[in-house]
Amino acid sequence: MAVLGAVERATSGRVVVAGQDLVRASDRELARVRRKFGLVFQDLALIPNLSAEDNIGYPLIPRGVAPIQRQRRAADVLERLGLRDKLLVPVRELSGGEQQRVAIARALAGDPEIVLADEPTSNLDQATLAILLDELQQLHVAGRTVIVASHDPQLAPLATQVLKLDAGRLVSQR
Repeated sequence: MAVLGAVERATSGRVVVAGQDLVRASDRELARVRRKFGLVFQDLALIPNLSAEDNIGYPLIPRGVAPIQRQRRAADVLERLGLRDKLLVPVRELSGGEQQRVAIARALAGDPEIVLADEPTSNLDQATLAILLDELQQLHVAGRTVIVASHDPQLAPLATQVLKLDAGRLVSQR
């Protein structure tokens, strides 16, 4: 997992993603950059009445992904995360850990260049955590940038760079 690569912060205060200066970017350019991201929100941001499949496919609609392809991607990523049997279940009926995996699956279904995950391990048991960590490491090996905000000490040894914050201030870096 790395902070460097696709995302960098210049000392001049600029934010550069995949070579694009976001401060100077147009709305169209910003939309193009957003498509490179897969987001895992701390509060999950799932739509309770939709199935796992529909929650995963929903962000793919504005990208023009056809319905059958959205279904395939949802099934594939849920399979990798050990939830294939929950594909058609409304997320309100899933456990907290299952909902967490659906949120992660939604982020991965778009084949993102950059994954931003806020506390992605908070609801996971040890077996599921191992699956998630393997998935994130595979993304990194494939050249993707993975940025994780977490209090989970099990994640730090896997990272290529660790930034520790206290009250919003950088206190250490390795």
